[in-house]
Amino acid sequence: MSGVQQAVQALEENEHTNAGIGSNLTLNGTVEADASIMLGDRTFAAIGATPGLGSAIAAAALLAKESQQPLSLGRVRPMFLAGIEAYAWARSKGLPTAPSIEATAKWHVTPRALEQWRKYKTMIHEDAVKKQRPAQHSRQGVSHEKSATPAAPQAPTAQQTDATHPPDILQTAAANPARQSSTSPPKTKKQRLSPDMQQDRQAQQQQQQQQQQQQQAMQSGVAQSGIAVHQQPCSLADEHASHLNDTVGAVYVDAAGRVGAGVSSGGIAMKVPGRVGEAAMYACGCWAADADASLGRPGVACSVSGVGEVIIRACLAKECCHRMFNLDLPVDEACSQVMQESTMQEAQPNDCGVLAVRVTFDSAVPGQVSIECSAVHCSRSMGLAWSALHSTAAPQCQILRQSNTHAIGQHPQPVATGCFHQWLHGTM
Repeated sequence: MSGVQQAVQALEENEHTNAGIGSNLTLNGTVEADASIMLGDRTFAAIGATPGLGSAIAAAALLAKESQQPLSLGRVRPMFLAGIEAYAWARSKGLPTAPSIEATAKWHVTPRALEQWRKYKTMIHEDAVKKQRPAQHSRQGVSHEKSATPAAPQAPTAQQTDATHPPDILQTAAANPARQSSTSPPKTKKQRLSPDMQQDRQAQQQQQQQQQQQQQAMQSGVAQSGIAVHQQPCSLADEHASHLNDTVGAVYVDAAGRVGAGVSSGGIAMKVPGRVGEAAMYACGCWAADADASLGRPGVACSVSGVGEVIIRACLAKECCHRMFNLDLPVDEACSQVMQESTMQEAQPNDCGVLAVRVTFDSAVPGQVSIECSAVHCSRSMGLAWSALHSTAAPQCQILRQSNTHAIGQHPQPVATGCFHQWLHGTM
């Protein structure tokens, strides 16, 4: 367990990943961590939507270790803790945490993450304003029609005045009900505005004019200064696509051929507080099963990254591992098949990536083992690093890239960038 924990924890401590320090922020501007770990003997534990943790994977690993120990009086140990209570549990166990509940609000928030949060917050606000405008125009049109109806008007409530009707029309109609004839629409007086109200209206008009000019400039692709202007992304997913940071995870094989997997994530940017992603969900973010010689079954392990809700619906980690039990399929092809049948059938964004390993023992040669490693993704990029057992060679790393995000690379490493594939052979 310590191998996968150390690998994931090293990534959590790097602020350029979306786990631990520098994670994506919630709508409230805080970090809420998800993490899970699983061993080949099916030991599993997870931490979800938890603030203030020094290392989410360390908390999940400790919870997994404790789950192997019985409790008194037949009580059942938990394998999943979430929220502020998970923070309190980790603190009670002596794990590194924020010094207080109040301090969790700023824990692991970096300037880069905060800057990104402010940008996304502005985008969300502007989108909400844009969507409100057509509704406001529609309501204004209804209010004009109502003021022209022959029926005697009723004085609107203050709430109706503020929310649905232009104040000048409503105030005139309410103050002069007797002047409305049954054959002609009412005549409205032009309301005199105070100097402050006049300034506010002028400011609103200037702002509307500036917005119209900006929209015209963006449509033409060139600003008044002659510098090209690019339109804002139509979604946060489009804006976030250029950043190479996402969930982190690891798979490992120990000296005895046992496997394990772990995953840690800050979750999607601007997530609803309390949201739990695939990194903390059983069978979704990671999965592991040791080899079973009696069944002729290999050892398999997966760690998954991507759009959590899509991955959860597919139980992607478990499904990939089960497909890898079929020794007639290479690891990359097995994972690709599962993704094609599940996550790739979902509406976008449906990006995901799988880091997988399969351990096969040779029954004819005791101790002989083959280890097959693959990384498969349908996102624009996926970063990975690997190191061979008992090797003096330095760890290697690579960023896989592909321009077609609707396809999955299925070829060996030298052929395509969509997939990494490597065989290791040795004796244990």
